[in-house]
Amino acid sequence: MHTRQLSTSNLQQLADFQAKKNRHYTQLEQGKVAANYQEVTIGQLHIFRESINLGSSISASPAETFVPFGFVLPHSGDYNFCGQARIEKSLIVATGGTWDISFSGSIDYISNVFQRDYFYQHYHQLTGEELNQQLAISHLKPIADNIATDYPAVIQRLLSQVNQQVMASPKLMRLLNAEILGLTLNALAATSASEKTLSRQPKRIIGVKRVLGYLEHHASDLPDMSALCQIAQISERSLQYGFIEYLGITPVKYLRALRLNKVHYELLAAQDKSLTVSNVALKWGFLELGRFAQEYKQLFGVLPSQTLKASLR
Repeated sequence: MHTRQLSTSNLQQLADFQAKKNRHYTQLEQGKVAANYQEVTIGQLHIFRESINLGSSISASPAETFVPFGFVLPHSGDYNFCGQARIEKSLIVATGGTWDISFSGSIDYISNVFQRDYFYQHYHQLTGEELNQQLAISHLKPIADNIATDYPAVIQRLLSQVNQQVMASPKLMRLLNAEILGLTLNALAATSASEKTLSRQPKRIIGVKRVLGYLEHHASDLPDMSALCQIAQISERSLQYGFIEYLGITPVKYLRALRLNKVHYELLAAQDKSLTVSNVALKWGFLELGRFAQEYKQLFGVLPSQTLKASLR
């Protein structure tokens, strides 16, 4: 058994703590972040719980060897997962490669991640079926009331109660893996009255995803709106509508928030005493330093100079 946990006010530290998941976090709401993460690895199964107290966006590109599922706990704020608005009592099916979620207020969710070979083999053995094509697409799947109660309860119980004595027994580990697998397969098999057939996403949403994927690795290129439209392969108006529908903010506001987050992460990680706030701000395209400092404090609750000073102590 392997267990880890982290409490932090630094979303970049949270991403680094989960390096194999290729995660990117962007704070979108004002205030000081309080994030908590707890994980347990049990044989072929990896389970974890993550909470963040402020509206943010998360994107991830997990390795192909992982098959992830999740459940957002009811006290969380509204969210949008891969273009789908919040559905009460739904399973997060994050099996389609890259996925993203944006949320307001806060989020608290649990997740179970299988090794792909284990999941594929047992899926076929237990259902007698080949994998459903809809598993190739990350989406929200409505589930029945009893599953919506049992699924998170069992995972939370394992996170809080599994101990070294249990994990010393291969038989018990195998039993726990089978229990979570059974819950997951029941959730995938059950059909809710509110379930709909997945349809192809609108062109504007596909465009938004292209832009988000580009910005994860090229935000430092400081692209303008024209460049974003070219990447999205849609008009500025369509991109505006798409971003508001997908993330709740315009592309310009998202890009500015993303750049503020990048500055924040650099200042938090600062070790070189010759580093200055102005140099980092200019690197990320903030030319009006007074306005930048004001926007930084509005989003993170402190001045950039205070962040840098605390990092260099």
